[in-house]
Amino acid sequence: MLLEANGGAAVAQCEIASLLWPNCCPDDPCDGSGACNHELDDPAITALLLVECLGKVCYEPRPLDSDEVKAEIDAGRPVQAGFSYGEDGGHLVLVTGYQDTGTGRQFTVLDPGGWSAAAWPYLGLKCANGLGKWDATWILTVR
Repeated sequence: MLLEANGGAAVAQCEIASLLWPNCCPDDPCDGSGACNHELDDPAITALLLVECLGKVCYEPRPLDSDEVKAEIDAGRPVQAGFSYGEDGGHLVLVTGYQDTGTGRQFTVLDPGGWSAAAWPYLGLKCANGLGKWDATWILTVR
C-alpha cells in the first residue's frame, strides 16, 4: 500500500505472502482460501518495506497524534497505520488525506481489502474503528 501510494508498483497482499511462504498456496496464492494469511510482526513488516522502498521507511511503534498525521499528509507522505486486534491478529490501512470539518478532523483511510476510501475521525483510527488499537506506524521518508 505504502509503495503504491507513493508512485511505486502495486503489489497484492497475496503476492507478498507467496514470497514469504512459497509453499502456502502452490496452485494459486491468490485463491482467497486464506491459506497464505499469516500474521507478520512489526519488524517483519518494516523489513519488507525497507526492501521494497529502498531503505526509506520510518517506523514508529506507536500511533501518531492527529496533528502528526496531518503534518505527514501535508508533506505528501501517506501514513500506514498498523492495527492490533489482540489474539485475532491485525490489519494495515493507509491514511492519505484529511478534511477539517465542523465536527472535527476526518481522515481519508484506504483499506487494502479493495482500496475503498472512507472518512474516519481520529478516534476511529486510534481504536481501529472499534476492532482493536493503532499501535504501529510506517512512513515513506523520501518520495
